[in-house]
Amino acid sequence: MAKRSDEAFNLSKLHSQMDVYTAVLGDAIAPDDALSVAQHYEAVHELGLTGQFYALCGQYPRALKLFIQCGEKEVHRAIEIVGKARSDSLTHTLID
Repeated sequence: MAKRSDEAFNLSKLHSQMDVYTAVLGDAIAPDDALSVAQHYEAVHELGLTGQFYALCGQYPRALKLFIQCGEKEVHRAIEIVGKARSDSLTHTLID
């Protein structure tokens, strides 16, 4: 992507290749880039992926809410987020 992440993001979005963009960046994605990807997935109603990228940029409460909306198929990610965040309020939200 030759240090042109904005252009790469826009091209990925334009050509519906966000999965390729995120695969290239991997877990080393910058928080700002993760936020942009989360907002993109939120716009196309991909709740699990939205939560994943909100988690990568440190927005744990928002990620947890999305994982809970996904139901049982994302319960393992919800548990991971609660463990990462180490927040009593998030723990209680998950339990409830």
